Parts: sequence; C-alpha cells; structure tokens
Amino acid sequence: MAFKLPPLPPASSWYPGHMASFTRDFPRLLQSTHIVLEARDARLPLTSINPNFEAMLSQWGSSDPNNLEGSRERIVIYNKADLVPSWGIKPFERALGRYFNHTTFFTTAKEGKSVADLHQHLAAIARRHKPNLQHLNVLVVGMPNVGKSTILNHLRVYGIKGASSVLKASRLPGTTRTTSNRMRLNDDPLIYSTDSPGVMLPFLGYGDHARERAVKISLILGMNESLFEYEQLAAYLLFRINSINPNDPPYPSLLSDATEKRPKFPPTDSVESFLAELASRMGYLRPGGIPDLQRAAKWFVEWWRVSAGKKEDLGGSVSWGWGLDCQWEDYWSSIDSGSLAVAPPQHMGEGEAVPVIQGEYLTEGRDAHSDQISTTKLAVGKPNDGGPALHDFEFEASTFLSQSDVTDSIDDLESKFDGVIRRYLNQTKELGIEVSKSQLKKRASDEVKQQVEQKKNAIYGQKKRSNSRRRGHSR
Repeated sequence: MAFKLPPLPPASSWYPGHMASFTRDFPRLLQSTHIVLEARDARLPLTSINPNFEAMLSQWGSSDPNNLEGSRERIVIYNKADLVPSWGIKPFERALGRYFNHTTFFTTAKEGKSVADLHQHLAAIARRHKPNLQHLNVLVVGMPNVGKSTILNHLRVYGIKGASSVLKASRLPGTTRTTSNRMRLNDDPLIYSTDSPGVMLPFLGYGDHARERAVKISLILGMNESLFEYEQLAAYLLFRINSINPNDPPYPSLLSDATEKRPKFPPTDSVESFLAELASRMGYLRPGGIPDLQRAAKWFVEWWRVSAGKKEDLGGSVSWGWGLDCQWEDYWSSIDSGSLAVAPPQHMGEGEAVPVIQGEYLTEGRDAHSDQISTTKLAVGKPNDGGPALHDFEFEASTFLSQSDVTDSIDDLESKFDGVIRRYLNQTKELGIEVSKSQLKKRASDEVKQQVEQKKNAIYGQKKRSNSRRRGHSR
C-alpha cells in the first residue's frame, strides 16, 4: 500500500493587530522581568517556537541591570504533554539541551498537578534572591493556544492559599488579546506574573515547507479555524496517521475495530473514501443518504485533538517519529532537490541499516519477540512540475516495526531527535532569509506607494493653487 501526501492549502498568515502591538511592547516589558516562561505545544515542539522572540530573549538574558547572578532565567514549558508518547520526552529534552540554554518543563496544565514542579522551581529562584529582590516578576509568552493562561491559573492556586483562577482560558486561539495586569502567583516568597497574548509569526514563508507549517499549527488550534477547511486538515492528518503504521494505521475505533455487523476499514489514502465511510458509520448523512463529508472531517480532526493521549500509537512510534514535528526521515530534501536521494538510513533495533537503493530507502530492524527481520521502505518520486512537489511522495511498508517491537535506548532516540532539531534550525535560517526578503520587498513597495502618493499630493496642491489664482483673477 502506497500513501501520497495530498496537495497542501496555501500558507495563510494570521497576525492580528494585537499581536503586532505586543511584539512592539515586548522589549519594554522585558526590562522589568526576572523570569520568562515561554509556553509551547508538546505536539509541535519545534514549530511552536517563535523565532522572533529568540533575538530579544538572548539579548535580555545576557544583561542583568541588578547585577544578580541567575536572577534572569528563561524557562520553556512544553504543555499538553499528555498528547505525546511519554517515551520521547526525556531524549527530546536532552537533544534540545545541545542547542538551547534554558530550563525545560513538560506539563499538562489542565490537570494542575504537573505544574507543581514548575511552581517549586520558581519559588526556589525567588528565595535565592530574596535578600536582594523584594519580589520576582514573571512574564509568560508563547504562540496562541498553548495554555499560557491555564498554567498561570494553576501556579496561582499552588502559591496562594484559597486562590481561584482569574484568567480566562479558552480552547480557541486569540482569547487573550492584551497584556494582563500584574497578578500575584505566590505570597512567600512574593512572585508576580503577567500574562500576554499569543503571538504568531507574521510570515510563515513560501512553498511546501510553509504550507505544512501552517496546517500543523492549525491542527493544534494555534491559528484561526476559519483559515482552513476541515477537509484540508483531515487530508493531511490522514496521511500522517497512515505513515505511522502503513499496514495498520491507528484509525478511530469506529473504523479500526471489527464487529459482526461491520468489518474493519482497510488503510486508504483517499480522504473522500475515508470520510464517506466515517460519516456513514457515525450517521452523518444529508438528505438522500449522502455522507456529510464536512461534518465527518470536523469530527475526525477533533477526535485527533483529544485522543492523542489516549492512544499511544497515535502520537508516533520509536521507529517512525514523535508528534507532528519529529519524524526521523527527512523526505523534504529529496523532494525539494528533485532527486531521488534521501537522508542516510536510521539504525533501528538490532538490525543493520541498508544503503540507499536508487530512490528507495530501506531500514531493517529485528523483531524483539520473534527475532525476525522487519523492513520499512520509503519511496520518493520526482516532483511534478504541474503541482505541489509533495504530491508525489509515497510511503510504503511491507512490514512495520511497532513501538513494542523496537527497543531503542534513550541515547539512540536522543541522536534521532538531534537530527530533527538540526533540520529545524536550518529551516528556521531559511525562513529568516525569506522574511528578510519579504520585508525588503514590502519596504520597496511602500516606498513606491509613498512616491506615488507624494506625486498625487504635489499635483493636487498645484491644481489647488492654480484654481485659487483663477478665482482671484475673476474677482
């Protein structure tokens, strides 16, 4: 069975005025901040990084007006950790530490209890500097809908006896639109916090990289839902689920569990067939018994948003990758270059990697239970000039290594995460170049518009003066 990545919709940017306003005000807020809590989504541990923050936070962290060693600290919180497989948390954290100098926490803020360690860490920093600082100021930043307000509400409950939640939290992005008033998080030692609106990138880039970036952010509700159709999100999500285990994809139980009345739905890359079958089994029918594909697509996307933590294999496998960001194999390089070359094969289990064979990539691993060799084959087609390059990417598997069949050590997984992070950093560098080019084009366009406007004003002023002289002569 071969699965094709569907054409991706255009990368719509979502950057309302309140985001631009906060970005301009960010450097001023940092001047009175001791601790920056940057919240990210564990399902998109790399895509939910806002590169615009990096330069400002680096400069902020390197200068300390109070001359207090360690009084400025950056803490990154990967929230919604219950929606990714637990086996990837430690190796990802270790790999991330090779490139970023910040403290990392994984939390599930909606449960509250997982925020306890974070609260203790903040309190320890405040106690350490209590003789020199009357209180600790904490600023919370991050992309939209990563749980910033929920994290602060739970920190406040931990730090103040009898306190209740005071910040409004919502599953929809853009609920917090202004910087909050200073709020007490802890009484002894005294800690204050400030919540901020979620800030997206003003520009997501060009091409298929940007298209996939936008779809992934939309899947986690990091962008306005109206920017994409549910059928578009469902098509991409179906491909991702298929690629995790091509022989037995982790579909919803309504499709994957066979009963006497309904058979198990076979793997497919046709989103129309998939949604039609799902709509039929859900009873989502329009007049005349026509399957309601839009309603089925919405259900499918919402199912994924809440079920990733309940189905361990839905968040990935040690042989395939972790979450939506960390897929071990880099099929982008072969698609972008137009060649059939792919990244070097990853070592899996106790088997040995097989070299690249003319456009196909084979990896072998030994089944931990039966001692048989399993093989995964990745086939990459050349880009089609008439459409999106990704449309010709295929993923095949004769047999598949499930999580239970592979026993990778943390060191092996850390090495895989390291490769993914390095690819991300290269893509971020490319995105920065695209942003710079976009800004230059915008600046040039603005200058042209300004020149045109000046000419119009000059012509208008000249006509006005001429008319005034004529009226003066007529008198």
